[in-house]
Amino acid sequence: MKVEEKLLSHRVLLCHITVPGRITNQQFQRRDWTLFKPAAFYPNGFPEKDATNDKKCRTNNSIKDNPAFETTKEHNEVLMGMKLVSVRGDNPNRYGKPTVPATIMLLDAETGEINSLLGATYLTAARTAAGSAIATELCLPIQKNKVIQHLVVFGAGLQAQEHIVAMKCVATVQNITIINRSKERAKMLAAKLMLEPPSSVSNANVHECVDSASPSKNSSIRVVLSADTEEVKIAVRRADVIVTATNSAVPLFQGNWVSPGCHINGVGSYTSDMKEVDEDLVNRCQIFYDAKEALMVGDLKHLQENTKPIRTLLLGDLINNPNFVREPCRFGDCTFYKSVGTAVQDICTAHTAVLKAKELNLGMYVDL
Repeated sequence: MKVEEKLLSHRVLLCHITVPGRITNQQFQRRDWTLFKPAAFYPNGFPEKDATNDKKCRTNNSIKDNPAFETTKEHNEVLMGMKLVSVRGDNPNRYGKPTVPATIMLLDAETGEINSLLGATYLTAARTAAGSAIATELCLPIQKNKVIQHLVVFGAGLQAQEHIVAMKCVATVQNITIINRSKERAKMLAAKLMLEPPSSVSNANVHECVDSASPSKNSSIRVVLSADTEEVKIAVRRADVIVTATNSAVPLFQGNWVSPGCHINGVGSYTSDMKEVDEDLVNRCQIFYDAKEALMVGDLKHLQENTKPIRTLLLGDLINNPNFVREPCRFGDCTFYKSVGTAVQDICTAHTAVLKAKELNLGMYVDL
């Protein structure tokens, strides 16, 4: 993890304010908002009080029995904190800033005092992409041997970038198609992934394949405009894995274009009126999600009234039993992972970044 440039990504003013949980900015785009998300992680179980008011611990067996959490158990440290995250749709074009700026504050669980403050824009994108990568690794058919022949990514922002990087951590990616409304922004992302100037991506033909040995690891990167329906259709039909990382309110493609066996990661929509994929595709899928709030988002909310049996499962449960997705079933021929983000992931990710920063002697200590 590159923490050198990410921990203090912007200057902050520390102050004490009292605010509602969500603030909607009416001056800008309708979906602009700011959200405060507190969370705590108890590695040995969640503390409760019984009838006699004595503390007891509700053990989380799925955590306790999972070998992946051994390092957390060794530290045996309760993690507490809060994430401040905003969506500002005009940021990229108007200010050259990310659409989703974020900051994370960590607390000392014993004293309640702030002990760390992190610029979390990058961390948000990285941990979201990590969840998608885990879901993809678990859902890829065994016979594909962790090879993604064709990865299709809708969007060209930080989420799209980190998803491409994350997919390469769990599989060999041979071909990448970036589909975006803006040709220039998509070409900038493709060039960044190849460590090349944007001019290396053809201006004459945005569909031209561009190959490079770094850091795309010999992947072929292709740029397609979202308005080019025929090229989008071709890309979707060829896809082994699709990532949707946009703020679209309408489906980005027709579900019947998707080939059987495809895995889809949906990370862009986060409200009930946003929808990146259509109902036809969702109804074909086994569905996994990071938090129950994902079931209320536009992509999945129709399932509440759907009479057709569809398998839905938390990603954590899939991690504990990967055979869920491999069992023969009548729940669909594709898999769909829906992510809306959970604050506890943010807190754990930030804690890991702080530990690494201390190890590398990075960051700044201040007295409040």
